[in-house]
Amino acid sequence: MTSPSEKPELTKPKRGLLIFAIYLVLSIIMSWPLTAHLTTHVPYGGDTYQTIWDFYWLNKCMTEGGDIFFTNLMFAPEGISLALHDMTWLNSLPSVPLQIILGNRILVFNLLWMLALSLSGYFMYLYARRHLGDGIPAFAAGCMFTFSSYHLHHGAQLGNMWIGWLPLFQIYIEDALQTKGGIKATGKAAIVLAIAGYTHWYTAAFCLFQL
Repeated sequence: MTSPSEKPELTKPKRGLLIFAIYLVLSIIMSWPLTAHLTTHVPYGGDTYQTIWDFYWLNKCMTEGGDIFFTNLMFAPEGISLALHDMTWLNSLPSVPLQIILGNRILVFNLLWMLALSLSGYFMYLYARRHLGDGIPAFAAGCMFTFSSYHLHHGAQLGNMWIGWLPLFQIYIEDALQTKGGIKATGKAAIVLAIAGYTHWYTAAFCLFQL
């Protein structure tokens, strides 16, 4: 078993990248044949199209100018406020430079979706390793977490794909409780909580439910 203060072999960069790469390969397999159609198809309908529109709108406003929080493309000609719109900022903001570079919003969505699926498994693996030790059980925990029916059922909502913030938040909370003072770990937990909230407020709420 690995204590929070130790640095096990698999935390080293090369080993960590290897484990992440395995989760990425498994994500490609689990989502096949999406990988063969990254530029033309999306894994789900419904809210997926809303997210792709969010990418378009934020990119348009940031590159051409305009009010991010108001559009007349809906409820025309009066338009409607987007102040309470679920923009999932930490998905939409990174999409802007990616759209400029790649020139394809569908591809951008799929890459972010695949990254969320892979990282969620990896972050759960990091947490499980603390309690199960390095090896197959911790890796299997990551697989069960990210490829769970709940996670894939909510795959149309890119914000909800980033459930990996939950185990990462728990790691820093445990560090804060188990180390003297824990100020640094508490700060890291607060940062992860903020990131989770700007990814999707559901995820931030789930983080708080762990306390």
